[in-house]
Amino acid sequence: MYSVHLKPVYSAPAEQVPDGVQLPDDWSLSWHQLKTLKALRDPSKERQLVLDFARYFVVDVFENAFAGDRARLAGRQINLIRDTCEFLYRLEQDKENQEHSEAKNSKSTVSEEES
Repeated sequence: MYSVHLKPVYSAPAEQVPDGVQLPDDWSLSWHQLKTLKALRDPSKERQLVLDFARYFVVDVFENAFAGDRARLAGRQINLIRDTCEFLYRLEQDKENQEHSEAKNSKSTVSEEES
């Protein structure tokens, strides 16, 4: 098994928890988590989310955690990061596809009942 060790990155707490999100009493939401949630709820912001991630990766991961060492990006660490990002993207895409399919099925069921 491979592991990636990154230096901790501080993320300020979110000012508010959005509607429909329930957190355990001792948990808090970070600003970047809130930003990601908002972008995922609005698919038109996908490009901005990708741009924000790219900036985060270059500044926080590459420059700060990897100290700008390009050799580390040529090894297994970049493959793990890429695979993780791809996996998370596929999970969200599957979720969107399922929600779309369920919405389509519920519309057709309602239409059939009205007929």
